[in-house]
Amino acid sequence: MRITLATALLLAACSGPATEQPEKTPDVAATPAADATPAPAPTPEAPPVAVKQTDEVLEFEYAYPGAAAAIPALKTQLDTDAQKQRITATAAAADDKKQSEGDGFPYRRHSFMKTWSVSTDTPQLLILESEGYTYTGGAHGTPFYEVIVWDKAAGKTIDMADLFTDWPKLLAAAKPDFCKALDAERAKRRGPDAGAIGGLFGDCPELKENPITALGKDGRITALRAIIGPYVAGPYAEGTYEIDLPLTAAVRGLVKPAYAASFSDR
Repeated sequence: MRITLATALLLAACSGPATEQPEKTPDVAATPAADATPAPAPTPEAPPVAVKQTDEVLEFEYAYPGAAAAIPALKTQLDTDAQKQRITATAAAADDKKQSEGDGFPYRRHSFMKTWSVSTDTPQLLILESEGYTYTGGAHGTPFYEVIVWDKAAGKTIDMADLFTDWPKLLAAAKPDFCKALDAERAKRRGPDAGAIGGLFGDCPELKENPITALGKDGRITALRAIIGPYVAGPYAEGTYEIDLPLTAAVRGLVKPAYAASFSDR
């Protein structure tokens, strides 16, 4: 029960001299320790977002998961990108339709699709990977890929390279295993009659020229992954190559101390 100062004075005047009472020990459970660390707030939930537009000129779709939608600054970044891509694709499609009709050719509706998914989610980082596709009236469409690394504490997008002390050195250390794994996958897709790997699509592409994402388990990064699109490591029919890059001792040794907690130690 709460007692005001005025009430306390009135009671004191009516009750005469007060009998000295022993000092009461504070209730430990009710008095939090001064140095107690507050528990982290739970990650907010949010529904996934999908923007769609379908008409005679353009088929457009842009989507991202609830984990990204729950972070306001990241949501704004993705919404801005979606709007920019829709405006650009709509204008390009309208121009192509006008030109096709003026030249007496049938117009083939354009397409733009971009879908983000969670690649890795650690207490420090949210890493998203997008799989996209564009079609502008040719023989076939073109897939594309992007990666976003979101630093939760900094509240901004950073590069994958920012997680390491020396990105070029890391790529150099990872390349031998990458090339070996890529050649093995090429041989599997091309079959026993494809002959020795060589020629136009026999070289090992540069890692720095292709998206690299991260794979994770139990809130920690367990491997990196290089995403190699069509016409880079093989013809269109071979599709996209996804080659995992293990966290070798050399790779772990290049992780910045500030991000070490986000990487698996085995």
